[in-house]
Amino acid sequence: MSWRDTVRSRLERHGIADEIRRIRHFVRSRGGRSDRQLIADHLSSTDEPKLQLGCGTRCFDGWLNADLSPRSLESIRLDATKPLPFPEATFAYVYSEHMIEHVGREAAERLCSEWFRVLRPGGRLRVSTPDLTKLLHLFGPGEWSDDQRRYAELIAVRHIPSIEPAEVQATHVLNHNVREWGHQFLYDAPTFEAMLAAAGFVEICPHGLQESDDPVLCGLANDARMPPGLVDFETMTYEAVRP
Repeated sequence: MSWRDTVRSRLERHGIADEIRRIRHFVRSRGGRSDRQLIADHLSSTDEPKLQLGCGTRCFDGWLNADLSPRSLESIRLDATKPLPFPEATFAYVYSEHMIEHVGREAAERLCSEWFRVLRPGGRLRVSTPDLTKLLHLFGPGEWSDDQRRYAELIAVRHIPSIEPAEVQATHVLNHNVREWGHQFLYDAPTFEAMLAAAGFVEICPHGLQESDDPVLCGLANDARMPPGLVDFETMTYEAVRP
């Protein structure tokens, strides 16, 4: 468990986390705009409403940005494990980057159904998440590629100080990715595609980290959080369409 998760757990245990959220919402409703107002302002400002779920500190201009723990006056609070607070067929686009792995599998299935519900017919979903297959390939025979070695050593340097980077093993990397950062369930491509299809999506297609056939969805990924190439190494990205 990371230190952030430890702090959050202790706050929850003592009933402090909910109070912090209430204070944050009070401040925002007085000093900024309420969640309700942010939603109304976005929906009235564009013919193609766009939702980013799990925005963290990266709020996109022209999008409705949402997170479980908003860290900006320009983002709303939204719990992805609960029904999304929007009518059916609200959005033209939904984007989520490295968030769905933070909820359990059954919650993720419900979330995919909710994304389907709030997208308009023809609306496009784009989701990025860790690729379990790439982690499992670390166990393959032969020497690691340069990207595999760089990624494993980065995990050791940043998150496993008890392991020397040169001594890090695939087992260390896999256990860290499965157990840390609040991850609940990691996907391989067939499992993820099947979940999107079960929710009703069509035209389910993998894409490069910053690439899309739709210009609205190009260049959105936060690839600056790791050295060049490593976010791409650990990530799979899918787009899908509500028919």
